[in-house]
Amino acid sequence: MIGCCCICRTHKYSPSQAATNVKRLVQQSDVTAIFVPHTGGVFALQDFNVEDDFLIMAYTSMPSVTQRGNLLTLRIPPQFSGYFDAFSDYALEHYGKKLGAAGATHEYAKIWTDMILDAWKEKGGEVVALNPMDYNKSADFYTGVSRVMAANPDVMFVGGASEPTGLVIRQARQLGFQGPLILMDQAKLDEVAKVAGGLDMLEVSIGVVPLSVYETPAAKSFIERYQTEHDKMPGSEAAYNYLALHALVKAMQLAGSAEPQQVRSHMDEALKEMGSQYNVYGVKGVTDDGGFITDTTMAVVEDGQIVQKPIETN
Repeated sequence: MIGCCCICRTHKYSPSQAATNVKRLVQQSDVTAIFVPHTGGVFALQDFNVEDDFLIMAYTSMPSVTQRGNLLTLRIPPQFSGYFDAFSDYALEHYGKKLGAAGATHEYAKIWTDMILDAWKEKGGEVVALNPMDYNKSADFYTGVSRVMAANPDVMFVGGASEPTGLVIRQARQLGFQGPLILMDQAKLDEVAKVAGGLDMLEVSIGVVPLSVYETPAAKSFIERYQTEHDKMPGSEAAYNYLALHALVKAMQLAGSAEPQQVRSHMDEALKEMGSQYNVYGVKGVTDDGGFITDTTMAVVEDGQIVQKPIETN
């Protein structure tokens, strides 16, 4: 059996509540795998999932979830470490050296902020302002954005969930900031644009490539089927969890068992053998430590369009 530990209504991003809910679910239903959609919940479950014998299907790009030696954890989206160099390199080459940071204050955003600021400085850039804001408790970001703008940055780093990130950007534009923005991977350019006031408000902004602009047959097919069923554009979370679920089922079929360790041992094979119509992001396999192997992507908004950009690797 497969379980899902959902956010918001179930445990409101509380790791302790997530652990309590999953303990109950495992005891009552003897599940093989639990889908967990945030880092804190993953860390909480890693304290007992091996002992209780269930797989964690982790929707987080935090590299450390697969660096802790937990053999029953699978990280679904690509780890975020690939974005720091790519986003910083592009912005420094095209936009300027002075960065102002106005990211969110939750743990994931703090780690993202620290790491991109380190990358920026290592590449010769200057951090001229740092003013984190609680994206979850306010809709008024004028004061915080103004403090960052007062340092006259060439580029502004923002990011939390897509909706409040859109509000931050809209207010930054209203205050007169017309420069480029770097968005952390939690915020998706197309979703942010809906709140910010359109893609024109995100001109010359950098972020991950949203599902809506993927041109592969698998992505187009998934988008069409999702829109038919739900009458809206799917986000990357829907697509990644969809492919992960199909990979999990395929791994069970290959293993001839729902025993978690057997399923885990067949996941790489499952990702390579499952039908391409299910593998929306073209995941190539799974690393020894449990990370899905997916290409790092980058997009820039140019002339009101989201344009995918190649990432140079050294």
